[in-house]
Amino acid sequence: MATKKFILFILGIVLVLAAAILQRVQAASWLLQAAFYLPGAASLTAYAWINRQELVLLFGRRSTRHGMVSAVYILIFVGILVLVGLFSRKHHHRWDLTKNKTHSVSLETRQQLERLDRDTLDLMLYAFYRGDSELRDKEQFTDLLETYSLYSERFKYKLTDLDRNPLLALQLGITSTSTVILTYGENQEKIYSEQEAKITNAISKLLGSDTPGMQGAVYFVTGHGEPKLEAGFGEEEELSYSEAKAAIEERIGPVRELLTTGKPVPDSCEILVVAGPRVDYQPAELESIAAYLDRGGRALFLIDPFLADSMAGFLGRYGIDLGRDLVVDLMNATIISPFVFIANSYEPHEITKFFDVATMFGMARSVRADSTPPPGVEVKEFIKTSQMSYAETDLELIQYQPEAVFHKAQDEGAEVPLAVAATIDLDSFAPAAGEQSDSAAAAREARIVVIGDRDFIADGLLGKYGNRDLLLNCLRWLRGQADQITIAAKESENTPLILKDTQRTVILMVTLVALPGLVVLCGIFVRVRRRARR
Repeated sequence: MATKKFILFILGIVLVLAAAILQRVQAASWLLQAAFYLPGAASLTAYAWINRQELVLLFGRRSTRHGMVSAVYILIFVGILVLVGLFSRKHHHRWDLTKNKTHSVSLETRQQLERLDRDTLDLMLYAFYRGDSELRDKEQFTDLLETYSLYSERFKYKLTDLDRNPLLALQLGITSTSTVILTYGENQEKIYSEQEAKITNAISKLLGSDTPGMQGAVYFVTGHGEPKLEAGFGEEEELSYSEAKAAIEERIGPVRELLTTGKPVPDSCEILVVAGPRVDYQPAELESIAAYLDRGGRALFLIDPFLADSMAGFLGRYGIDLGRDLVVDLMNATIISPFVFIANSYEPHEITKFFDVATMFGMARSVRADSTPPPGVEVKEFIKTSQMSYAETDLELIQYQPEAVFHKAQDEGAEVPLAVAATIDLDSFAPAAGEQSDSAAAAREARIVVIGDRDFIADGLLGKYGNRDLLLNCLRWLRGQADQITIAAKESENTPLILKDTQRTVILMVTLVALPGLVVLCGIFVRVRRRARR
């Protein structure tokens, strides 16, 4: 009799499970599902009714009640885990505790993925590998792509074995596993890197720009001892801007050189860069730049200490005080020299609104906003040194008694501004500037950025801290594209852990001797305590 009763229970469970499987796998009709659910439920009900007395006695036991309470707690705990999992799928957050934020994406990447989320198309990334061993080598790349997908539901990616799916590789024109393809609608970008910076730049190109692109080029003025735009080699190796040129061409627009001889700045110049002149400009050259600004031009000036003194008078007409001095910062000095320092004090401005990184300067001069700027000119200081800084004007004291300058910074130190941004309302500043071009008549505004150092964008320094972002954000602000100001993704660096002999010995002793010995001692201690209690 007991066996027949138990058969009812087993039959009911089997029928209910079969109905659930049909519902889940085959999506069968409700009649077929009911044909399993109803007999299963009837079998379980019959089993419970026949064994009602035994069940009453069973649930009346103390052990059963405790078991039911434990089961309820387990169900509550599992339910909490399920709710947390469902919530985290929609609202996720990560805490990256690594020094270089290895497991986080940059602000620029997040901005581009937010733009992608606002669109209606999915962006697909294809990456390829050969064999399981190469797939394991791409774990870090896979983690990066997974992070991208967390920030945007429209970012999709697919890792494909090149040997197992040659048709897809053929369709995309892939012959090497080092190639990454990004497709967005009918557009496609091909890159040969797994770095975040390259992927984000490709996404930016696919999405396009929210604002009109450059109509002209970035012109670097030459002929006054400025660093070259191409890197020198061998005996010709000297200060150059080849890395800055490459960064501008990748992120901003084409770069050209301009030899000023007093002729007008060409209309194809959208941004004029005066970077590191060593000799004075002729009056005719300065008037040519002034005429360009009067047409609504945009200019970036990078002026080193005690050089190109004619620039001080020229910039003074726009309410910018270019100090004839050299800045020392004792608090943020580098190991090279107190004259080479980092700056991390930023005043509120669109150029540095996202800056949470420092910038590195070498041999900088002060640049201040005039307390009484001309009508129509607004000048803002946006980078300053620390409180233990001093701008020394005595060149001989700097050369022969630098310790005296350091003492001044310690005793009389104060914040020193290093960069200013000026907006010039041409209608108020120069109402009789002459005939304007159509674009200038529409804008009727000129913009100037002045930074008291030319070295921070030089090869070798551009990649330090936030120097590259500072240069690019200055150019974006000059273009009037404040919405594109960002902090770019950094190229990941290989930083191997190199241990000294003593460090390796300590690790060996701790893992092979100390920890096992501690376990043995704990066992001996417990054994002795137990024997002592007997």
